[in-house]
Amino acid sequence: MFQTFGFDHNHLYTLLSSFFRFAQDSKGYATIGSVGEGSRPGVVIITNDADADIDPLGAETGGLARRYQAASMLGSATLFTRFGTRMFGWSAETRSEPEEEGRIVETGAGPWLFADQGGSNGIANAGEVAFLLGTSDPQVVLRDVLHLPHYIVIEGDYFTYEDPQSGSIVVAQPFPTEETDYVELRLTLPSKIPSERIEAEVADSARRIGLGEVLVVIEFDDDDGTIQAIPIRQDGTKGQIRVLRMAI
Repeated sequence: MFQTFGFDHNHLYTLLSSFFRFAQDSKGYATIGSVGEGSRPGVVIITNDADADIDPLGAETGGLARRYQAASMLGSATLFTRFGTRMFGWSAETRSEPEEEGRIVETGAGPWLFADQGGSNGIANAGEVAFLLGTSDPQVVLRDVLHLPHYIVIEGDYFTYEDPQSGSIVVAQPFPTEETDYVELRLTLPSKIPSERIEAEVADSARRIGLGEVLVVIEFDDDDGTIQAIPIRQDGTKGQIRVLRMAI
């Protein structure tokens, strides 16, 4: 058990990332609760156990206990900070649109782009691929690029999906840069799917709906707010590394 005061989201991200790196070969769970005057009631449970039931709304406990997959929470410190302020849910003072939190959106699409990826145990050795796609609308990416049958909206701009067959995880959210606006897309898929195939299929699907830019993320630098990414050209080859700075 670890208890502290003055702990911000960057500290929490560092602690959680270190813990789940340590627990990567086993099933790890972290339970977080806030302390002190004005703290939010309830706890957040984060796990890397692919078989665990995920409950971002806390529906089973009336909002008192919310459960998330580590892979969908810990993409980068910058993005974790944006989401971290709402991982306990909305407060009565700040929640302006109650129906937005955890709203399930049915798309009518499917099967999704990686529907053939395998059975429920395929995610045990997961690999993650991150993209920047040339649109400002995550719903276009989820519906028209990935063909997801549904997804969950949290905080109005955090979109997530977990495949019931394989446990694969999709996370998308707006990613404005000083150059232009993108959607940041993270796919956590069974490691048996080569990253080259993932990149090619996402790029091909994005091109079919007219998205001009598809970049594969290779590194986040949270200290200076930059991201290094490689564009995938129209012919499938890769261009030179680009450095983009987040617009914060």
